[in-house]
Amino acid sequence: MNQKTDCTKSLSAHLRRTASWRRSIAAKYPGDPRNVRAAEALDGLATAVMDLSDAEWCRLKEHYSWASEKWAVAVNDASRLVGFQPNTTTVAGLVATIAGLLRVEVAA
Repeated sequence: MNQKTDCTKSLSAHLRRTASWRRSIAAKYPGDPRNVRAAEALDGLATAVMDLSDAEWCRLKEHYSWASEKWAVAVNDASRLVGFQPNTTTVAGLVATIAGLLRVEVAA
């Protein structure tokens, strides 16, 4: 496999895990529809990210490593923002969020 394929599979799996987590939060707080909407958005992104464009991959590839703690933290933080921050429910928005978090981490 190549790095782009590894990255998309990893992102997809993480997004699905986060969707599951959002559903568990929704069960605890049934009166708050945001977690259900976020879980649905995460499921959609988990599918859509498998078609990551070359331009989107270019924004991520210098940071991607399955063994990188910085990468894992950025993906975790970005996936938790899906549906709760503007521009996080599209692949382009997710990529921009991850790239932004990694730039902040690198600059720190």
